[in-house]
Amino acid sequence: LEVRLLDINPFNAQGIDSDTCYFIESMLLACLKRPFKKYSLQSRERSKKNLSLVVEQGRKPGLMLIDNENRKIFINNF
Repeated sequence: LEVRLLDINPFNAQGIDSDTCYFIESMLLACLKRPFKKYSLQSRERSKKNLSLVVEQGRKPGLMLIDNENRKIFINNF
């Protein structure tokens, strides 16, 4: 699990304070206790393909991705 930017506080000389640490710990524990949603193989494959397209061609005009209903949609519609 990767948590980004929560540990960077521009208003704190150390970058993080104890309140933020407690918040991050509480949030991660709450996430851990939530029921895990299982995604279908088809959904995971579609997400991988969309990610690859965005990484490789993200600025290409007219780039189309596949939505959850397997329809092609323009990336700017997300």
